[in-house]
Amino acid sequence: MTTKNKVSLLQLNDNSIQSNTNSIQSNTHLVFSNQDYRKIFASNVPSSRFEYIENKGVAIKGRVNGAILETKVPIHENKKYHLICEVELLEDDGSGSTIFIGHDTLDKNFKSLRTDTAVTFNYSLADKIHLSDDEPNRTFETVVSGFNSTDDGNNYKFDPSGSYFNIVFYTRDEETDISSVKLLIKRLEIKEFSSIIERDNGNVGVGIINPNTKLDISGALNATTIYENETLLTDKYASKEQVTINTQDISDNRKDISDNRQYILKNIQDISDNREDISDNRQYILKNIQDISDNRQNISANTQSILANTNKISDNTTAIETNSSNITENTNKISDNTTAHYIK
Repeated sequence: MTTKNKVSLLQLNDNSIQSNTNSIQSNTHLVFSNQDYRKIFASNVPSSRFEYIENKGVAIKGRVNGAILETKVPIHENKKYHLICEVELLEDDGSGSTIFIGHDTLDKNFKSLRTDTAVTFNYSLADKIHLSDDEPNRTFETVVSGFNSTDDGNNYKFDPSGSYFNIVFYTRDEETDISSVKLLIKRLEIKEFSSIIERDNGNVGVGIINPNTKLDISGALNATTIYENETLLTDKYASKEQVTINTQDISDNRKDISDNRQYILKNIQDISDNREDISDNRQYILKNIQDISDNRQNISANTQSILANTNKISDNTTAIETNSSNITENTNKISDNTTAHYIK
């Protein structure tokens, strides 16, 4: 962890610094720990509410709304600020203490802005966190950057047009104010956010403030060589030549995919054309079916007509046969009369 431009509380206890907090504005790393820095708190809270505990740090006693630690850290538009605060609840009466910890944005004259929609202050570190005997020690950590608009209330940004910021504490948000219940500020650290974070347990984070492994990276990793247990990963999983071959295969596959896409598109067009042909053929078939139906009706009518004519022919044949019989009978009668005539 870098300590460049770091201001310790030993330096802050120097009267020249206490009397002119502007002198620490250029520093990028402030650490408040086990020293007595009560004089840096703003006068809006009575000094009796602060207690210095030897070799531990400063404690805030009872219920205090808006204890402002005048850090006056300059805000740069393109920078991120890493805030860490370690606290401990002391002499709890059994009801615990609900706390808020955050930042207060200042204008260029060190006046509080409060121009966004956050509730009074931007509680970026702790927002209504309850401490008790079961868990008296807590460490809060966050990153603050950028500016809210007047319509926003993001706790992890600064008020619009901010130039500096202080740290603010709100302790014991309970119904009763018991001054014996204390919030000890064991450590407060303010620094420009680094993309590389190293923890006491040896974990290192890149782009992440809480690394869970020896190396925890948030984002893409680009490396020329990577080893696993002294084995070159590029040898373990693929040779350089194999990678080149696979790259060529991928390129060839992409070309095949492009060709197949064109083939599929052509087939889709052919299918569309065939569907039009099928539609035309369907219309033609339907017309033929209609013609067949009409022809069947005509055949049925003609059949009825033929049957009627057949019946007429049968009737005529019968009549002819009857006439033939009559002719034969008449012929016989004529023959008989002729014979009788000759006899006489």
